[in-house]
Formats: sequence, C-alpha cells, structure tokens
Amino acid sequence: MNPTRRVLKSRPLLSVPIVLLTFAVIASTQTMVARAKTPSTATPVVEEGTKTARIAKISRPPNFEAMLPMDGVEPESLGMTKIDKFTQTDPDDGKPATQRTVAYIGYDAKNIYVAYLAFDTDTKSIRSHMVRREMIDQEDQVGVIFDSFHDKRRGYAFFLNPLAVQQEAIWTEENGFDLAWDTVWNSRAKLTDKGWVAIFEIPFKSLRFSNAAQQDWGLWLQRDTPRKNESDTWPAITHRVHGRLNQAGTLTGFENISPGRNMQFVPYSLFTSNNHVLDARNEDAPFFTSKPAKLDAGLDSKVIIKDKLVLDVTVNPDFSQVESDQPQITTNQRFEVFFPEKRPFFQENANFFATPVDLYFTRRIIDPQFGLRLTGKLAEKTDIGLLASDDQSVGKFVDVNDPNYNKRAYFGIVRLNQNFGNQNSFGFIYADREFKGATEDCTLPTEALCQTRSNRAVGIDFRYRRKNWIALGGAVRASTRLQDGTLLEGNGIRLRLETGARTYDFNTEYNDNTEGFRNRTGSFRRPDIRRTSSYADYKFWHNGKFLVWHGPEIEMNNAWSHDGANLETEYSADYRFNVARSTVFGVWANTGSSTLRPTDFDTLPRDRRYPFWHQEFFFNSQVFSWLQFDTNFGHGEDINFEPAANFQPQRATTHYNTVNVTVRPIPKLTVDNTYLRTHLQDLHSGVTLFDDHIIRTKWNYQVNRELSFRTILQYNATLPNQQITDLDIKKGLNADFLVTYLIHPGTALYVGYNSDYQNWDLQDIQHHNPLERVRRPLINDGRGFFVKLSYLFRF
Repeated sequence: MNPTRRVLKSRPLLSVPIVLLTFAVIASTQTMVARAKTPSTATPVVEEGTKTARIAKISRPPNFEAMLPMDGVEPESLGMTKIDKFTQTDPDDGKPATQRTVAYIGYDAKNIYVAYLAFDTDTKSIRSHMVRREMIDQEDQVGVIFDSFHDKRRGYAFFLNPLAVQQEAIWTEENGFDLAWDTVWNSRAKLTDKGWVAIFEIPFKSLRFSNAAQQDWGLWLQRDTPRKNESDTWPAITHRVHGRLNQAGTLTGFENISPGRNMQFVPYSLFTSNNHVLDARNEDAPFFTSKPAKLDAGLDSKVIIKDKLVLDVTVNPDFSQVESDQPQITTNQRFEVFFPEKRPFFQENANFFATPVDLYFTRRIIDPQFGLRLTGKLAEKTDIGLLASDDQSVGKFVDVNDPNYNKRAYFGIVRLNQNFGNQNSFGFIYADREFKGATEDCTLPTEALCQTRSNRAVGIDFRYRRKNWIALGGAVRASTRLQDGTLLEGNGIRLRLETGARTYDFNTEYNDNTEGFRNRTGSFRRPDIRRTSSYADYKFWHNGKFLVWHGPEIEMNNAWSHDGANLETEYSADYRFNVARSTVFGVWANTGSSTLRPTDFDTLPRDRRYPFWHQEFFFNSQVFSWLQFDTNFGHGEDINFEPAANFQPQRATTHYNTVNVTVRPIPKLTVDNTYLRTHLQDLHSGVTLFDDHIIRTKWNYQVNRELSFRTILQYNATLPNQQITDLDIKKGLNADFLVTYLIHPGTALYVGYNSDYQNWDLQDIQHHNPLERVRRPLINDGRGFFVKLSYLFRF
C-alpha cells in the first residue's frame, strides 16, 4: 500500500503549505520507488575498455529468488560491482559476446559473492544436466578465477552449470585447469525464461591470500556456451597474447579481509569385507583366501599457516572410492604406459612440484601409510613445496617368505621457486627415494624400484617470458645406488622454447639423459638418449555458421644415443576442421623408424632399423547436448615387440580404432562407453599376431547434487598367436558398483562393491601350481564390499 494515499485520505482540508509539503513527499517517494526499479547510481559499474574493477563491500548476501526475474534489481540495490562487457575469446576472438552476460561481485567479512545473469535467446538449447560434481565441461557454465596473490602464476577457479553442479580447480599458466583441488563453497543456479541465474558464495576460508590490510587481486570472469563453440570473458582475453592470467583484470577494494582460524580435519572409518580373494604374491603357489571383515580408520588434516602456507597430513589414507583408470592399450608397448594420478592427497597442489625434468610422479607411491605436504608462499614471490611419504607396496605385495616382506620405501621432495618480473621464475628441487631391500630380484611390477636402494636427484630450473615467447628449462644431477652396491650417476636436461597466437602455435625442445641417469621419483623412460622435438600448427579462421577454422599440425621427433647412433625418427602431420557445435574431424599420418639394439633384445645380433607408418581418420562431436562422440580409425605398419622366445622383433601390419560415446538419455543419467581395439598381423603371411580388445561402460545416475549411483563394467581380452608371440591369452571382466552421498568435499558416504573375473586355470590354484591362463572359462579371483564414511570438521 502506498503511504502517501493514507495521508491524503485522513486530511482532506489542508492549508497550502501542508499541501505543498505533501506534494514534495509524494515526489520524493516516487523517486525512491523509481530508483528501486532502475539501476542504482550507487552501483559501481566497470567502464568499457578498462581492466580494473573495484569490489563493493555489501551488508548482506544477494537474494537468489529476487534475482530470478533477471532485471538486476537485487544485486544493484546492494551496490555490488556490475560487469557486463564480455568479449569473445572463442570463436570470434575480440568480438562482443553473442549472448548478454551480466556479472556482479561483492564481499562481506566472511565471503566473496559473484552473481551471474546469463541471458540466452534460445533457452531450449541450454546444455544443463544433473551430472557428478566437476563433470560439467560439456555444459553451459559460468565461472570466476581469482589470482589472489596477483602474481599472474596461479588462480583459484570456480564454475557452475545451470543446475548449480560445482567445479573448482587451480589454474596455472603451465598446466591450465587442474581439477584435483577441492574446497567448500556454496552455490545456487536456476533456468528461467530469459536464460539462467547463478550465485557463488565463496568463503575467504577456502582461499589463500596475503595478510595485507589492503589487497589487489587478479580477476577473470568466463561464460561458456558449448553449442556455439563460444567462450566469453571479462576482461577480453585473446589468443593473440600467450597466457591467461597476464591478461586478467585487477580487482581492487579489499580491506581487512582474513580467512580467520583455518584448520580442517577429515577423519574416516572404513568397513571392508573381502570374502574371496586370490593370493598370488607367490605365483608358484597361489591360493584363495577369505579375508575377515575389517574396520579401519584414518585421518586427513589441513592447517593454514599465516594465510599463505598449507600443511596437509594424512595418516593411513584410503583410496577405495577412487575410480579405475581410463582404459588404455598396454599390449605390445615398448615403454611404460602413463596413467595419471587420481588420488586426491597427491593430486592437490601438484603444480607446486612441477619441473621441466619431471621428478614428481606420485604413482610410484602405491600404498602409503602416512603422507605430509607443505605448500604455499614463504614470501610474496617465493613458492615452497615439501612432501614426505612412505610406500608399503614393496613389502606388502610379496610372499611372506620373500626377503622384502613387510619392508617399505620412503619418498621425499623439496621444492623452492622464486618468481620475478613478468611471470618469470627460477627454481630448485631435491627428490629422494630410499628402500633398503634384499639384493635378490624383485617380482613386483615395479621391478626397477625394488632393485634401487636409493635414488637422489637435485636440480635447478627456470622460466622466462618475453612478450609471446616462453623459454623454460631444467638440469638434474641424479645418483642411484642399486641393492647390490652398484653406483650410477648421470644428468638429465630439458630445454623448451614456445610461442603462440590466435592463428598459430609453435614449440621446440631438447632432452638429454646420460647413460647413468635414473629417475625413480618421476616419469622416466630410458637413459642414454638425446632427443629433439618440434611442433607447429596453423589455423585459417572462417568463423562461419558451419566452418569455424581449419588448418594443419606438424610434428618432428628424433633421438640419438650418446655414441651417435640414431634411435628414433618420426614425422607426423594432420589436417583438421573445426566446425559448428563442438565438432572436429580430420586425417593424420606419420612415418619414421626405430633402431633396436642387442641391449634391447638379446635375440638381435646387431643393431637393426625398423621403419613404420600409420594413417588415421578422427572425428569427435557434440552436436546434441545428449550425445558426445569421439572416434579414430587407423592402419599402417608397426613393430611386434612381443616375439616368441628366440625370435627377433618383426615388422607387422596394424589396424586400430578407438570409439568413445557418451549418452545422456535423460538429464540425470550419463552413460560413457569405450571400445579400444588393436590388431597386429604378420607383414608377409598375413597371420594374426594378436587381437586386443577393451570394452567399458560406465553408468552414473545423479539423483541430485549429493546422491549418485555408479556402475562400471569392463571386459578386456588379449588373444595372441602363441606360436609366434610371447603373449599370454588374457581375458578379464570387472564389475564396480558405487553409491555416493557427497555433501561437499570431505563429508561423504561411499558404499561400494567390486568383483573381478580372470581366465586363470582353477586346477593350478586348487593344487598350488604355478599360475597359468586358459582360453575359458573366467573364474572369480576377487570380490569385496566396503563402506566408507568421512566428515569434514572445519575450524
């Protein structure tokens, strides 16, 4: 009810002054109403062309329901800073965004608030599914990245899809978004008839920043619309400039902010029941065992020291809920296949330990009982990383009669990095792995680690940026003592130069590992090699309704031993087309040769050179929001690295393909399907050497943001011709079921069941004979059930 009308009704006969006063009150009231309906002049608005925004301090959080009309009244009445000049980064770099986006930002004593009005002229095409937390890369999304130390090296990223499914990450200029980082924050989002609305409430407690009274942060806002291949940012971030945080805006206005006391403790309890397990630690005498039900417990803790350092301690960590690795073909691979780390403790802040010569590959730590990590800033421009852990796997996965039974290895890293200038740095790293084991050969898959008593490496590295050019490099000196007392010493070097712009990318690098160099803490292939590689691509931009861009990629790799022998030569090229609705297709080919030596295969009387070539067609697309398709088909000539005993490696004809299909038949169900196949046959006779198949399907039903049901079924088969290869017939079927109730990172309930089938000979197991594989049938060699409960205490 309008209060001015009450006054006029109660006083019908008024003197002229009172009447004039009444009209003044009416006019004033109307002005106030008008201001409530139109943008407040007190609302800070970032001017077009500027890259600086002053954040507003607000008295109360924005009201989500009041924002749903998408008229801006609620955040503007609070005086939140308004940003509405978004620019395309993709596909039309530098042009205005095709859809209107308005962002608001403010803070109070405890939180930063970011509100988004994401307008859309085609609301039916907005991609929005109820998916697992962080799985929103193919969804419409809005996000914010804070460079809280304003050092242009590392930023905290927060993103939402239209159903408020969260994703957070650490952005680094070297590695892009790293989703391993998890933290607690609140969010809401909803579709409307004009587009969608989102609110981020990010506690200062969830961020790291300096303790200065007044602070400036880097700010980068982003909206992604995948159906249009479009990414819009504020400020304008262009491909014409190499890097992202160096183009971010500046957020000023923070005063007297603090995360306060910041300690986190996540105790967990784990109930397991493994009632049918094959014990094959001694492959010559395998047997089935029934393990009793077991209740276990552990603790993960995090303490923030002086707002800038993070101390993480884990005791008896458990990784039961970690999903199995994405399938890869491991048959006929000459070198170790790389599987990325997926365990949260080792993933988080891994970028603090990244160096050009990689000394930090934590999958070398298979089964830790404890772990400690300290990361953060010693000073404004000085980064530190410390990590210590044990590894029980060497002593746990061997037979009780093995001399290495119950022994463990120890792993430690010290990392310092000094930043200077424009994203430049100079660093130091020390990595150490110690294991006092027996001198006998170890039967573990990690045989090299078992035979190594100590591996100590010390290195320096640098990163230097000049406009669009970046040079980086590192040098490492390693000393390795084997269990039999043998001492190996050597150097590892890597130098890299790279540049890029909207139309092209280029990099070239040099790697050198001397004969005595060994790396037992990082990812490492082989010593005694010099390698050069170069890569370049070029994009012809069209930005049409169908064709976005097209262009070639070329790559060259050459490797030599230190005595000058050429070991590897490879030249590859592809031509790809990027078209509408996130679709890319093209052709790829390579040619080259590898030299194998008697030290590689003792059946070779001398060095032998093997040529190879491949041709491939690839296609990936997400034309529809409910379907994502990724495939490649190829053929060529390869090398059989698995010849039968007393035979030499031979050239062979190969056919291979990969098919990945993701289907979302209903908004809450995601089905990921994968099929991998590699076929090798004799080059001259056409006789099959082996067929390798992997079939995997993963079904995830997301009831809401907290509750999900997941099933993974995977079948793999290696079917060799055992007369001319050294491969075993391997068949396996694995079933993995998991129920997750995840309130937020740290507070969760997991209930899981796993069952595995392999083609072991049951008679061998029953009579404790050496394990052999048979063509059929598959037998259950392990099944288990677990319940895990964890809870985050945050002080």
